[in-house]
Amino acid sequence: MKMNPDNIAERIISLWDTGLKDEEKVMEIIQSEFHISEDDVEWIFERIKIGLFRAQFKIAGEKYPKNNLDDDPYVRSALKIGLRNLGYKPWWKFW
Repeated sequence: MKMNPDNIAERIISLWDTGLKDEEKVMEIIQSEFHISEDDVEWIFERIKIGLFRAQFKIAGEKYPKNNLDDDPYVRSALKIGLRNLGYKPWWKFW
């Protein structure tokens, strides 16, 4: 698979949606499918969780403090996908 933030975030979320909750197994699958190192997949995994957490804040109408993660491509991808999956419309107007 092509390694870009949207593809990786989409794949992680789809694994969770199918019921795979074991983080180690999810990371192994991502590492294998996208040919990335263990350190990189752990870093990406954490950014994806941050983005999804922010999506929950946005859906609830809450704000979160601005910081250096706002421009992280994995946080942005997960936030976008999380908003879309949670039914926030139009998610693309978030930025």
